[in-house]
Amino acid sequence: MAPNSSDILALLGNAMIRLNDTAASVETLTALLALDPGRIDAMINLGTSFASLDRLDQALMWHEKAAVLDPENPDTHTAVAVTARRLRDLDRSTAAARRTLALAPDRTEMWLALGANLTAMGRFAEAEDCCRKALALKPDSAEARRGLTAIGRHDGDAAEISRLHATLDNAAEPLRERISAGMAMGTLLDRSGDYDTAFTAFDAANRLIRTVWNDAGMAFDGPGLRRYVDWAISTFTRQQFTATAGWGDPSELPVFIVGMPRSGTSLVEQIAASHSEVFGTGESKDVSNIVRTLNGGDMHRPPAAWDREAVRGAATAHLDWMREQGGDAVRVIDKMPDNCRILGQIAVLFPRARVIVCRRDPRDVCLSCHFQQFAEGQAWSTDQTELAVRFREIDWLLAHWRAVVPLRILEVRYEDLVANLEAQSRRLIAFLGLDWEPACLAFHETERPVFTASLWQVRQPLYSSSVGRWRNYRKHLGPLLDGLKGLVPDDD
Repeated sequence: MAPNSSDILALLGNAMIRLNDTAASVETLTALLALDPGRIDAMINLGTSFASLDRLDQALMWHEKAAVLDPENPDTHTAVAVTARRLRDLDRSTAAARRTLALAPDRTEMWLALGANLTAMGRFAEAEDCCRKALALKPDSAEARRGLTAIGRHDGDAAEISRLHATLDNAAEPLRERISAGMAMGTLLDRSGDYDTAFTAFDAANRLIRTVWNDAGMAFDGPGLRRYVDWAISTFTRQQFTATAGWGDPSELPVFIVGMPRSGTSLVEQIAASHSEVFGTGESKDVSNIVRTLNGGDMHRPPAAWDREAVRGAATAHLDWMREQGGDAVRVIDKMPDNCRILGQIAVLFPRARVIVCRRDPRDVCLSCHFQQFAEGQAWSTDQTELAVRFREIDWLLAHWRAVVPLRILEVRYEDLVANLEAQSRRLIAFLGLDWEPACLAFHETERPVFTASLWQVRQPLYSSSVGRWRNYRKHLGPLLDGLKGLVPDDD
């Protein structure tokens, strides 16, 4: 009835966003901006829709355009701050967050976002100040308290534990607040040695996280993972690599750090990236996206069925991006733990890459995952049985890669690093083909952005309290220990 009504198109676009129909929202909002090119709310929403599709460059373009056209509107700068952080452009995100707060200093969520950026940069005193400002605006903010807890700036006295407990148990509170309360409470109680109550808090938070992932259709698919592992083991043989030899780019620039989350991957990257000739990019989905494109979607295809020219083109383009990120670095690290699933495909794309596999006691790995709220996915971390299933399948796949993949592979055990940091660090740098530099032992002083759950720990001197931590919770870990039988000693 009114096809050229910008107001109706705006309403329709917003409805599509709330229905999570992002493709339709992009189409609708694009049509709206063709009719009304200066409409700021449409630019913000179109950028957010592109971000939902992981088209982050387009998202940031629209958000920055809105900020330029309406510089006194805090919503435009908020959008830039959020999208730039997803692109890991912390300088741009931080500048936009500060601009938002200059215009609207009462925005609690933006103080928390700025604090998260500063935490990733290792600027903990400034991050603490942001969390304190958020608490001044919203005294019951569990997210602010969790932010302080994550950087060791919060003590859990009885009153604080009581406040967090009340938030965790209050069904009227937003799920995000309840989850933050549970995680903060568990962390504080763990530090104080009250392990039984800590486990109860972590367990309650995990049940809430599990609800979020299930409602989003992102439940863990154990049988699907098992089918993929079986397919990979049967598909990737030595003959497969012979058939695709010479297809990828032969550069020695890339280094892949893989393993289970919480197995020491961030620590190993931080040690290596402290070397003057090494650059760490952090976690990136780029290589898995390359594999998905070569596969023609999410289907599983043997690399021999890929297009040979496309393989070389994709590999070279990714190496160009790594060089852009790393500057003069001789080695550039991609620390995406889940790349352990595609080491066979990586061997075709980057046949002279180096791979570092991080290992840690399965019980400590799984417990640490269970006590961590991951930014996305990882629904298996919320359930002990699924944790064991996930660990077993990845362990089985890594054993296969070690047997057949024609790549240089180094295994680093977290416990060995803790026991002898210098010897293991020298071994790591030698594997990278570089001369030793003492700065690698002062890894906690290296200034670089860290986005993973270990962002505080990797900036502290190495400590041993996390070795054997599972024993504090032994009586609560029946399903996990049952699932790990055969992988860990029965009488430990």
